[in-house]
Amino acid sequence: YITVSTGIGAGFVVDGDIFPGARGFGLEVGHTTVNSPHPVRCACGREGCLESLASGSAIATRAWELGFPALGGEVTARSVAAAAESGAPLGHQVMEEAAGYLAQGIVNFLYVLDPSVVLIGGGVAQSDLFIDLVREAISAEKLMDPFQEVPVRQAELGRFSVITGAKVLAGRLLTAGS
Repeated sequence: YITVSTGIGAGFVVDGDIFPGARGFGLEVGHTTVNSPHPVRCACGREGCLESLASGSAIATRAWELGFPALGGEVTARSVAAAAESGAPLGHQVMEEAAGYLAQGIVNFLYVLDPSVVLIGGGVAQSDLFIDLVREAISAEKLMDPFQEVPVRQAELGRFSVITGAKVLAGRLLTAGS
């Protein structure tokens, strides 16, 4: 599961349990780097982090840099996605760039993790166009045969996926502790 919202995060379920990593930071995927003709310095200090190129914040920043009109005083990923879905070329360009970066990250994760499915949730993933652009960008990548058929799906719970998962996990932890 990858969440694309203000930032980018992920969770990986193995045998019904979330993989935590050795220090509890397993799958801090927003800070993996991808190729970009205009790498951006991330809040973590590195350049080209997935989060600095494909998150909702990155989409809004990139659109603003390219002259996207600030409606109501600010540019948001939601306004860029709405414009793209309405056929605005600049909005589409920004969404396509972000989707391409996310696709690079997903391809890397496919090779490292070999998941049976990739779910994308979070606020940005509410855009059907964004999900379609991610799938197109993955299809354009050179993938080894075993990875070509891994489905990439929009999380059914949308922007509530993370909080719902946290609730389920908290319930499991409370039940295990009693």
